[in-house]
Amino acid sequence: MSRLRPCALAAAAAAWLTLSACSDGYTGKGDVLRLEYGMSQEDTLYAMNQIGHGKHLETHARFVLLDGCVLEVHARRQFDGKDSRAILLPGTEAALEKHPGGETYSVKLNSATPGYPDHTVLSNAPWSEATQMKWLLDYVRRFC
Repeated sequence: MSRLRPCALAAAAAAWLTLSACSDGYTGKGDVLRLEYGMSQEDTLYAMNQIGHGKHLETHARFVLLDGCVLEVHARRQFDGKDSRAILLPGTEAALEKHPGGETYSVKLNSATPGYPDHTVLSNAPWSEATQMKWLLDYVRRFC
């Protein structure tokens, strides 16, 4: 059997310390999203729905990917009811917008086709959730 070299042992220890430090500051209750390439369609939509149901959001959203690369967005607002939209994903681009004078962001699907509307899919979200949603909207096209 070969012995571990000191450099390999030091690298393994450094990797362990780095990976164990990643959990610092998290609750450990399983509420941290893990986004990665190779996620399944189910995992991707689950992550989108987790972000869309944030308790701090004024508008809660639920997402479903339909055949033909159509993203169905069901929004529920506290004061003005429900809204459902079907958005054809090809020909759209996810964009992140910071709200003026604040620390919240919106994520929109902007249409590249003139005459087609842009759609806000997440509003008044913190930067971390908004950037995750933008990444997920870009990633969900993989399943089309």
